[in-house]
Amino acid sequence: MLLEWLSSLTTLCPLAEARRLGYLHEAIAIPARYRRCREAWKPHLEQSQQAIRDAIARCEHKRTALVIGSGALLDIPLRELSEAFGEVMLVDIAHPRAALREIRKYTNVTAQYIDITEIAREICVAKKGRALPLSRPRYALDRRDIDLVVSANLLSQLPLLPERYLRKRGFEEAAIHGCCRQILSAHLEYLEGFDARLCLITDTEHRIYEGDRLREREDRLYGLTLPAPASQWRWHIAPAGEIDRSDHYTEVVCVTAL
Repeated sequence: MLLEWLSSLTTLCPLAEARRLGYLHEAIAIPARYRRCREAWKPHLEQSQQAIRDAIARCEHKRTALVIGSGALLDIPLRELSEAFGEVMLVDIAHPRAALREIRKYTNVTAQYIDITEIAREICVAKKGRALPLSRPRYALDRRDIDLVVSANLLSQLPLLPERYLRKRGFEEAAIHGCCRQILSAHLEYLEGFDARLCLITDTEHRIYEGDRLREREDRLYGLTLPAPASQWRWHIAPAGEIDRSDHYTEVVCVTAL
């Protein structure tokens, strides 16, 4: 807990509305959970990094790479990206200090503090009884030198904190569900707006096991479907004892090119 408190003082999250929605807390929680679940997470992180390496290899041109959801860099092969591209842009709503120290090793890598949904501020001022805002991301779409765009284990995470915030404030479930689905749909449309190689890494399903018995499964994409994935694996995100004494949690992850 002391380490997480210290991280709260050093993790940079300059957008006030992002802190209000809980993004700073989540940016701290992910590295903390990784430290506890390092061995269980290792296969997922290795496969995520390999998926990005494969996308790099398929790029005909290598001017600029845009990585959305870079976070703590656990799943990002930063050295390979830096060596392959003239410029690497790492985008997240918060960047831990440890990630910033790693980024500073590379003169062609920059960290951008961006709410990629472009909806956080509007969510914070939303009023019950009125239509919820629409996500319309536009960041860097005017850049014609971007040859690779990676959405790194981000898609299913985008609506989670807005959903939690709206539910606490008593918004109707149907409105919340529609807002969450639209955030996901807008992100996919945003990625397709680039004339670049696209690498989408996302979990699609959340499963809870009690021993070997599948107890519960949840669609993480609010009914949206993706193209057939190039690869798929299970992320053992919470071994027994991490959240519950007996249950363990698995995310089904897929990689696809849009």
